Amino acid sequence: MIKPIRWTIAKKVGGTVFILLSIIFSLLIHSLIALTEIEAELNEIAAIDVPLTEYANEIEIAQLEQRILMDEFIHKKLAKKEHTKKEEQEIIQWQVRMNEQFELAIKTSKSAVNTASSSEFKDILATLNTLKKEHEIVNTLFNQLINGENISVNLDAVIKQDENFDRLAIDLIHGIEQITKRKANIVLEHEHQFAIISYSLGIVGAIIGISLATLIIISIKASINKISYNINLVSSAIKSNKDIPVGQVEKVKSTDEFGELSHNLTNMINEVSSDIDKREKVSKELNELATKDHLTQCFNRFKWDESLKLEVARSLNSHTPLSLIFLDIDHFKRINDTYGHDVGDNTLIDVVNIAQQNIRQLDTLYRTGGEEFSILLPNTKLTDAQFLSERIRKSIAEFDFKTVGHITISLGVTLFKGKEDTELAFSKRADTALYQAKESGRNKVSTILEL
Repeated sequence: MIKPIRWTIAKKVGGTVFILLSIIFSLLIHSLIALTEIEAELNEIAAIDVPLTEYANEIEIAQLEQRILMDEFIHKKLAKKEHTKKEEQEIIQWQVRMNEQFELAIKTSKSAVNTASSSEFKDILATLNTLKKEHEIVNTLFNQLINGENISVNLDAVIKQDENFDRLAIDLIHGIEQITKRKANIVLEHEHQFAIISYSLGIVGAIIGISLATLIIISIKASINKISYNINLVSSAIKSNKDIPVGQVEKVKSTDEFGELSHNLTNMINEVSSDIDKREKVSKELNELATKDHLTQCFNRFKWDESLKLEVARSLNSHTPLSLIFLDIDHFKRINDTYGHDVGDNTLIDVVNIAQQNIRQLDTLYRTGGEEFSILLPNTKLTDAQFLSERIRKSIAEFDFKTVGHITISLGVTLFKGKEDTELAFSKRADTALYQAKESGRNKVSTILEL
């Protein structure tokens, strides 16, 4: 079985950084491609379009200069002036210069045929070749004109051919300008697209980065809150010494370090709860050993001393009555001597069970001596305590004990008298009442309010 990927905090942050770096890398690649395309367009314009435009302009300028000179030459020729050598030489110089520009322009156009705009440059090249031929025709006619052959015919042909050349030269310049303009627009379009994509990638990267960072922060904060809550549960449990309910433990559903920490904390909570349960169980057992009689399982003398103080204080604070019963099994030593201590122990257990069945839930039975017991009766009037004592005495007397048969008990009853009374005096009166019951024949209930 393939284990799920453990998304640690480092992996989450690293993943976010990787995504952002990928976007930045994509932006850089796009920028390089766009800049390469823009550079190619600009290089083509610089290497071809600009020189061609210059050559075309030079050709046009040379053609204009040549026309001016030809006009002067023709004017002198028609006026039958012989001093035309200067014009003839200058015209020839411009013809040479124009031929040079044609050669450069044609060479540049041929190199441009292999570019992206090859179809346009094919037309430019064809136009240049046509212009060159037209220029050669003009030169031929002009040479004939210089030699004096058919002056009127050649003059008209030169003028007509020159006008045709001029028209083609202007078309050439416009064609080159259109190509350059279109390329400039393409460059601007590339720049516009580059800007849009760059901004878009930047915005997308920012949104993704902020979103992922926010999710990571929210996840970490939620995990920290749950772990803090669980830590507070542990602290409260340790202080109160109570176990932690499983339903209250917050679980961190994450595979990062917080999830691992939460898992370890949950294990610790389980161990703490288990330790608290064990400690409570041991504490309860120790408390029972310390406060309960090991034979009869009613409270012992240590618990009696503690409870007497508490019930006296409660009676004083709440102004409620508190009664006390002392009881003793009559002739218990005779039972031990006659039947043995095992029978005596069983008899004690039975007496305690009968007494427990007759007292109320809020009343408490204590073994204060070998066969001596006391019963604290909170919120109980003296008459009610006397009635309860008589019921216990009668239940014991009527019970058929195993082995020993019937036995009796004697009981002493008293009432706590409030602020004028003390724990010692309160207990002393009950003990005196018990002694009085025994002295008067046993199997009796005796009551004393004053000593």
